[in-house]
Amino acid sequence: MEDNLINVLSINERCFLLKQSGKEKYDIKNLQAWKERKSVLKQDDLDYLIKYKYESLDNFGLGITPIENFPDKEVAIQYIKDQSWYIFFESILDSYNDSEEKLLEVDASYPFRYFLQYARLFLLDLNSELNICTKEFIINLLETLTQELIHLTSKTLVLDLHTFKKNEPLKGNDSSKRFIYYLKKRFNSKKDIIAFYTCYPELMRITVVRMRYFLDNTKQMLIRVTEDLPSIQNCFNIQSSELNSISESQGDSHSRGKTVSTLTFSDGKKIVYKPKINSENKLRDFFEFLNKELEADIYIVKKVTRNTYFYEEYIDNIEINNIEEVKKYYERYGKLIGIAFLFNVTDLHYENIIAHGEYPVIIDNETFFQQNIPIEFGNSATVDAKYKYLDSIMVTGLVPYLAMKDKSDSKDEGVNLSALNFKEQSVPFKILKIKNTFTDEMRFEYQTHIMDTAKNTPIMNNEKISFISYEKYIVTGMKSILMKAKDSKKKILAYINNNLQNLIVRNVIRPTQRYADMLEFSYHPNCFSNAIEREKVLHNMWAYPYKKKR
Repeated sequence: MEDNLINVLSINERCFLLKQSGKEKYDIKNLQAWKERKSVLKQDDLDYLIKYKYESLDNFGLGITPIENFPDKEVAIQYIKDQSWYIFFESILDSYNDSEEKLLEVDASYPFRYFLQYARLFLLDLNSELNICTKEFIINLLETLTQELIHLTSKTLVLDLHTFKKNEPLKGNDSSKRFIYYLKKRFNSKKDIIAFYTCYPELMRITVVRMRYFLDNTKQMLIRVTEDLPSIQNCFNIQSSELNSISESQGDSHSRGKTVSTLTFSDGKKIVYKPKINSENKLRDFFEFLNKELEADIYIVKKVTRNTYFYEEYIDNIEINNIEEVKKYYERYGKLIGIAFLFNVTDLHYENIIAHGEYPVIIDNETFFQQNIPIEFGNSATVDAKYKYLDSIMVTGLVPYLAMKDKSDSKDEGVNLSALNFKEQSVPFKILKIKNTFTDEMRFEYQTHIMDTAKNTPIMNNEKISFISYEKYIVTGMKSILMKAKDSKKKILAYINNNLQNLIVRNVIRPTQRYADMLEFSYHPNCFSNAIEREKVLHNMWAYPYKKKR
């Protein structure tokens, strides 16, 4: 059984260990079988990938060697056990205090109780030093971690549940109780948990790495808030010095699990913590310049900034008072379209604009000054049309557009992700979702999906006010910006050249949903059973025709 642990080794690690054991030649048939499997990679893509990631075809061929062909399995297993992530895994298991078991309710978190207890003690210990969190905040953090671990493990758990059922009848009066029986039997002891993760060693590694990210990022955030508390209280008029709740993963996670979090203090005041390289001061000054020079009327969000992170005012969906304010809102929205068009802003979809009273507020400034996507499109009328599209207001996300049309059966239907969308939408393709959750009939099926609305539409008298009757105000706002920008072109260029030369922005060269989809594919139990299967899935990212794939 322990031999299966070798499946956690990456292609490069397998190559390294096999060379150390004296094996230099790879199995040509095994390599050919790998190449013949389904993939979106062309031969040129694969050749470039192999050269860049693995240095040579010989290394790659050696690295995809099945574990049964390893000449010295004990050396490979010891190599794995010497890795920092495995040492951390063992320390989590060894530190577990099973005296709490009798108080523990068996539910979906049961397989992760060793991780959750470790995290709880870590957080309590940290807070004893910082004294920045309430008990509720720590519970909230642990709930966040639990949900992440459940999401990561869910597909594997479904497969394992049904495999287990084939070998042993589940006991219980109903489907939910039979699921609890499975959890108790499958994850009863430290030995059982090790056995589970040895079946899915890549899941073991990723779970431990995510755990490490969670602890490190939480510690870093709480230390920062503690140190910055006087500035935070002063800027945002907060009386409390204790955090009471947290809402994580608003937006995309970047850089070793760092994510945007909304923090609520005990007095009810909220702020948004963003662990990102800070260009906010330069952008704030730029917005103030545009407000003065172009009468852009951009809402300036209050911020406390540091070099590699910042806090900002929590922007909520506040109601508008009257029709005149609705008109002002949509005129300002039109001005935002003009600003976004002029300064190559993309990705301002429905989640990145909040209707805050009579102001449409941008809550993610990362995508100002986008550069041309470095992709080889070829030469054709279709490509010319594509370039014109990429140079239009359509890519701002601020006007209605249909995304993900390629996923629909007709290839014409899509999802309106624009910040002008004001209603729920039925996604025109089925989404893989879990069914019969936390029962012994739990499974994944492609199901219809309704996409909820966000906070991007103005509200008056508890009703959403659509843009449809206010289009002329949007056009007026956009025209006013473009005309003023034309008259002030020299001043704007001078400002950019003098103040924004070293501005750091995130260049969106591929839709975020593409990354999310690929990650979800890589959470398949086949990928968690064998790390090189996960690598093969992620290799498909190299199929994009970038001019420079490095």
